[in-house]
Amino acid sequence: MDEEGFREYLLSRKERSPRGPDVYLKLLKKYEIFLRKHRDQENIDFSTKGDLRAFGKWLKEEDFQETIIKYYKLVLKEYFLFIKREDLVKTAEKGFKR
Repeated sequence: MDEEGFREYLLSRKERSPRGPDVYLKLLKKYEIFLRKHRDQENIDFSTKGDLRAFGKWLKEEDFQETIIKYYKLVLKEYFLFIKREDLVKTAEKGFKR
């Protein structure tokens, strides 16, 4: 994950608060932990649609609040926009569904 590049990307957008990138990166790191633990994957940049769907399913199974799930969707969508992974932007945008 390109943490510094993503931080700069977020800060370049005027609607983001200075603390926003820290929150986004914290959530992305939690997604990375999920990938390592449940999907045998080390790097967000190589995520698949299946990884995103599995993550969405896991969030629901673990009873995450819908608000938190929506926030993960937003954060993942932003990161995949940043790294130009349009296929994953659409999957994250739809709530980790097909």
